[in-house]
Amino acid sequence: LNTKVGHVLHVSFTGSYAKDCEIANNKYCLEAYEVYRSTTNYTSESDWLDGTKTTRLPDITVPAGTKEERGYARSFDDEGQTYANPNSKVGLSDSTKYYYRVRARDNTPADDIVPGPFYSALTEIDEVSPTGLNKGWDITPDATKPVLTHTDQATGVVTTGLEVKV
Repeated sequence: LNTKVGHVLHVSFTGSYAKDCEIANNKYCLEAYEVYRSTTNYTSESDWLDGTKTTRLPDITVPAGTKEERGYARSFDDEGQTYANPNSKVGLSDSTKYYYRVRARDNTPADDIVPGPFYSALTEIDEVSPTGLNKGWDITPDATKPVLTHTDQATGVVTTGLEVKV
């Protein structure tokens, strides 16, 4: 029994990179990915970063001294947690379409010549490709009981209902 069905989403994205990373000093390197969730697919980055419009999830940290994650598949399970309260897993609502955007953050110090940290642009949402946004997902609530069907091999008669006698 999976009690999380309908309340947890598995989200994946492709990693980023830090072109000026000094691996030995762990400076200017990837530090974390910031993840944002919304029920609206906003078009502007400012809307996505507006905490009154979206929910920021807990950061996904990367190992110290990480420079390169391009092409690396990252993923996480969203159980309804938030950046402000990462240990509270309240679950997600059934029959709700969620959108996610991710951005990489580096660890450039705030007191550097050009103060950091620096961020990548937010990821794009793929609504076109066959593997893109919720292809094949059913976001309609299940309001009816399942119906079983049975075809009698001898007669070809199809019986529909919850009780099938064979």
